[in-house]
Amino acid sequence: MFAMPQAAVAQDSLSFPLASDSIPNYIGIGIGAAPDYVGADEYIPGGLPFGRKSWGHRYIALEGNYLGANLLDHPILRLGPSGLYRFGREDLDDEVIDQLSSISDTIELGVFAAAEFVDPKDIKKRLRFSVEVLQDVLGEHEGFVASGAVRAWHPLGQYFEMGVGVATSYGSIDYMSTFFGIDAADTTSSGLPAFDLEDGFRDMRFTTVLMTSLSPQWHIGAGLLYARLIDDAADSPIVDERGSADQFIFGAGFAYSW
Repeated sequence: MFAMPQAAVAQDSLSFPLASDSIPNYIGIGIGAAPDYVGADEYIPGGLPFGRKSWGHRYIALEGNYLGANLLDHPILRLGPSGLYRFGREDLDDEVIDQLSSISDTIELGVFAAAEFVDPKDIKKRLRFSVEVLQDVLGEHEGFVASGAVRAWHPLGQYFEMGVGVATSYGSIDYMSTFFGIDAADTTSSGLPAFDLEDGFRDMRFTTVLMTSLSPQWHIGAGLLYARLIDDAADSPIVDERGSADQFIFGAGFAYSW
């Protein structure tokens, strides 16, 4: 996976990987650019590591700011704990948004479940359905985010693999209010109009990734994620007046496998 600091729309585990699930063990790093904060129209560069260690069907995977572990030794089903280091919103280039109440980084813990179907004739042909719920455990936004995704991998000729995916996230009222709401104090400090919102869907995300192997051990990949903020998230003045509902994350990375 490639994920960027402060890229809140991509901070969920259902972002895009730069190493195929057909590679059981690898370590790597990705670099690229992402929005300065969720809903921003300014982008910042950055990079994060990723890796995976497998024991049969069981595995533990680090994907940037996300860590998950599958505990089931099953050819199709996946289930296990997960955790996310969610970046906050502070010290921004946008002077108006920077006047809003700051949001510190926090940690979310939860569980994921997935079903992954692999072509027995070619492990590079894979289809994965997944769901996940993550709860803030440090009391920063005190809410939860639930996500669902579908991801597919397919070889392109002899040398390339392509991954495509679609995902969505649903935020609790505490999460949505923290990242998209504007209270009376925020209105006074920033000049933006007050904005109240309920729990609801936050975005739709579409990803595409292209990967090739330079050798049995070395692999490179590049990807693009497009996220469209929707409903109350898109209507928030943080997004509608100062940022953009269209969010892009793009990057490239390399991995070593064994």
